[in-house]
Amino acid sequence: MKINDTENSISSLICDSCGSTDFKKITRGEYVCRYCGKRFLIDQNDAPVTDPEKESELIRIFNEAAGYERKDQYEKELQTLSKGLKIAPDDCTLLTKLGRVYWRLGFLNRAREYLDKAQDLYPDDPVVYNNIALLYLSKNMYEEARPYFEKSIRLVEDDPLSAGYNDTAVIYGNYALCIGLLGEMEEARKYLKIAKKKGYPESSIKNVCKKLKITSWNI
Repeated sequence: MKINDTENSISSLICDSCGSTDFKKITRGEYVCRYCGKRFLIDQNDAPVTDPEKESELIRIFNEAAGYERKDQYEKELQTLSKGLKIAPDDCTLLTKLGRVYWRLGFLNRAREYLDKAQDLYPDDPVVYNNIALLYLSKNMYEEARPYFEKSIRLVEDDPLSAGYNDTAVIYGNYALCIGLLGEMEEARKYLKIAKKKGYPESSIKNVCKKLKITSWNI
């Protein structure tokens, strides 16, 4: 991100990924490019906070952790992600990933600690609410999960750039499963169709149908 030399204000910021000057403030000094969705930290004077070395190391950590996640090696994923806390302890992506890996390891209270912190710092991030909802869904607490899924969907619908394309599809797919398990099958089918249009994989659709004990749904 670059700043116009003549003016140190948010209106003069330029996205170094796509060149757009159209930004939306998320919260506490974080902005997102409305065109490409890239996020940036801004200090109290509306100047970009940049530390190339830290940013590069955090990206390396995420990539390494993703490799362990694909292999279901969650303990190694946790060990890798934990290194990021020394670099960016309040990073939304890091907090969310930590919450998710603790959940997968069965430490639900610890998972909720990280997700609650992410929610406090980033109240407009739909991915955070989706992951909180998944905690309840994993404990068969469907009514408790529902409002978090619905909050996530509202945020996505209000601002499509608030979540990545794949995340958006997953959010709709997860919500379809939740309300289907609550017995609202037509609504579940509706949201599963939306998820498919947004790129939800066929394998995931089949998995949702299996969990809902549906054998012949035309999605």
